[in-house]
Amino acid sequence: MSDGLFPLLTPPDRLLVHLRRADRYEDLMTVARHAEEDAARGHIADKGGVHCRQAP
Repeated sequence: MSDGLFPLLTPPDRLLVHLRRADRYEDLMTVARHAEEDAARGHIADKGGVHCRQAP
């Protein structure tokens, strides 16, 4: 993936690409295992960062 396309991805996809680029396979698998649960929570974008909402 080119650096020019990276900002066009959704926040969850950017996280997956970042983890893959950084060779953080264990973290990548953890994110993938929890993707459905995390998507249901939603996210907050703030000052260039993206954060998952806390579980209820």
